[in-house]
Amino acid sequence: MTELRNLGALTCQQLQAKKSAEAEILVSSKIKPDNMGVFWNSVYLTNYEWTLKSNLQEESKKEVEDERTLRTSKLLDSF
Repeated sequence: MTELRNLGALTCQQLQAKKSAEAEILVSSKIKPDNMGVFWNSVYLTNYEWTLKSNLQEESKKEVEDERTLRTSKLLDSF
């Protein structure tokens, strides 16, 4: 179980480091549902973050090829 918790946290951290907005995680049918629940809970808790809302003004809108550079939050929007 500990390995699945660590794997879930590591997976989420790596996706956050890439500034991904969305991720699709494919899982083998050989994994037990209880174990998948442990993995998912770890990913969910790692992705949780307290954020303070503030009025951020956009300095200028530049043409940016990579939308990941515009992200202000490291959280993944959906799994």
